[in-house]
Amino acid sequence: MKISLISFTQNGANLGHLLSMFLDDQGYDTSVFTAGEYAKGIKTEAINKSLREWTKEQSEKAGGIVFIGATGIAVRAIAPFIEDKRTDPAILVIDEKGKFVIPLLSGHIGGANELAHKIAIHLGTIPV
Repeated sequence: MKISLISFTQNGANLGHLLSMFLDDQGYDTSVFTAGEYAKGIKTEAINKSLREWTKEQSEKAGGIVFIGATGIAVRAIAPFIEDKRTDPAILVIDEKGKFVIPLLSGHIGGANELAHKIAIHLGTIPV
């Protein structure tokens, strides 16, 4: 499954980088993005479009999107693109300190619940 990770702070970028390495080792195909100039010393791709445009694009090509930051950012970004639980990508939110992993959309069918548990075990954190 292709998974796109996006962060909004330096802490989030660090966490995204670590998660990308873990998920790649688990057989996922990850891409790591940042919204801004936060990824000092980490290989990520800065988005050069609005978050809404980026989310639409990733919703069409990725099987999962992991937002590392505030849940409200994720909700606002995905809201216009939610269509059907059988076709929507798995959407997860992780707080930038990595304490909580929330499967937000497509939990059962899209695999967000399973992915949240894998991430939580790896980070030693709480799946919500």
